Parts: sequence; C-alpha cells; structure tokens
Amino acid sequence: MWAARINLFLFLSLVAAEAPPPAFFTLTEASPGAKCNITNGGTCISDLNYGNNERCTFRAEAIISVSATTFDTEQCCDKIFIRSTEYSGTNGPSDVVMAAGETIAWYSDYATSASGF
Repeated sequence: MWAARINLFLFLSLVAAEAPPPAFFTLTEASPGAKCNITNGGTCISDLNYGNNERCTFRAEAIISVSATTFDTEQCCDKIFIRSTEYSGTNGPSDVVMAAGETIAWYSDYATSASGF
C-alpha cells in the first residue's frame, strides 16, 4: 500500500511538470477570413500578408512588454492600437508595457495591404 502511494505521487509530479506555460495573449475577436494568429505558445501575435477589412482584438493575459520584430502595414489606413496609441507603416510598438486585460486592436481598410506583423 505504501509503495502505491509513492508511485501515485511521482506520477502526479510528472504530469504537473509537463503542463504548458500560460499564454500571454488571447484572441478575443476576429472578422471572418482574418489571418490573425497567436503563435509560439501564446507569446506572439501575427497577421502576416493580411487582407482587406480585417479586424482582430488580442487581450494580454499578464503584465507584458510588447515589441514588434516585424511590422509593415499600409501607413495611412491599416493600424494597431494599444490604448490610444496607433502604430502603422513600419513603426510598430517597442517595449510597450501592457497590463493584464488590456487589448491590442488591429484594423485594415478596404484597399492596399502589406506584409503585416
């Protein structure tokens, strides 16, 4: 009986060690056909080679610092918003601290598109 308890404890320890870390982002809203993705175990968001009329909202699930490693949108009309700050063209966010629950909103217009983020 004692040996069974030890084995059960070891099994539970192994299961707990294999649990994935929590995601930093959740996709809370996406327009039909939008290519918005969460990758790398929830640590990256993207919309590569995006289309027209896309809308996506991502919610931060923890306090995080956001920086774009790739960013190219139509300067005038396709934008990311973090709080009241907008990012477009090749000027993506850099070291923007977000609180848990804050959102990143993405909008593309009806015409020109680019390689995305």
